[in-house]
Amino acid sequence: MKEEFIKCVKDAVEKCPDLFTENALLYLKALEEGKKASAPIMTENGKNVLSYMQANIKPAKARDISDNLGISSRTVSGALRKLVSDGFVEKTSDSPVIYVITEKGKNFKIN
Repeated sequence: MKEEFIKCVKDAVEKCPDLFTENALLYLKALEEGKKASAPIMTENGKNVLSYMQANIKPAKARDISDNLGISSRTVSGALRKLVSDGFVEKTSDSPVIYVITEKGKNFKIN
């Protein structure tokens, strides 16, 4: 049953590769290898924040990003913490907290 499912999904990926996110493809690969799939590389909020920072390379506060994206500053702060821990963004100041995109963040292709 599992093998049939994997084959079906692989056929769909071959026919319509643009429909599948990087996270979906990573999950499929883990399923094929019999491994437990890891957490997604980046949440949708993380993608939105990183995309904003890629377009606006200047240093920013969570509140500024929040205002521009129209999502709560708490949501942005959570996404920024994860982006910092994953090396896409770094915190350059503590008072006020200022974030700047790293080279890894600038070069990350968002699906």
